Amino acid sequence: RIGERECLSIRSAIQQGIFLRILGLDNKSKYSKMANPKFRKVLAVHDFLQNFSRSNRSVLLFADASDVIYLGGNQEIFKSYVRYLNNTITQSVIFGAEKNFWPYFSLGRGALLPDAYRRLEQYPKFGNDPYPFANAGLWIGDVSSAANLVRNWLTFNDNDPNKDDQGALHKLILQQKFRETFSISIDTRSRLFLCCVKTNLNNIRLWKVPTKVGPYL
Repeated sequence: RIGERECLSIRSAIQQGIFLRILGLDNKSKYSKMANPKFRKVLAVHDFLQNFSRSNRSVLLFADASDVIYLGGNQEIFKSYVRYLNNTITQSVIFGAEKNFWPYFSLGRGALLPDAYRRLEQYPKFGNDPYPFANAGLWIGDVSSAANLVRNWLTFNDNDPNKDDQGALHKLILQQKFRETFSISIDTRSRLFLCCVKTNLNNIRLWKVPTKVGPYL
């Protein structure tokens, strides 16, 4: 469903000369069979990546939300991506950062699972910033790395149609074997992605009161 929020997001991309590919519109019935709508996007990305060979050097930027504003064109985004990787194109996926460690914690309710604090201690440290966790809905990487990530992501879903993408990603990152064979970074310093909590795209009104859950404008 394309509503006002989506149109505003798409408009910002067009103004920056960015071509967006909206996944899932050409095969709605396939993805609607999954009970949890949040995991449909992982399957849609997996299918989209089948169009590319593993030797393809293209870079994929994925955003799943209607509250995303695109600032800067393709060249600026790519240059920021290369600088993040210290000017060397290596196989890696960079995630946007967020504050919530789902499904172990909730910002409003605290620990949700019995092993929440043990899992928190096991989570790899990507920095001491207040946004230390991977955002499943905002990431960038080369085609080969993206395909590898999504393949593992789907496998870790354990064929459970009710499992959500964020929870499955965090559980995947907690696997030491996966981290030893795959490079993941989290943009805790907002060099590529900036999380703006309390941004209302419906009327472009930016809340000016700080909140407990993140930054404000």
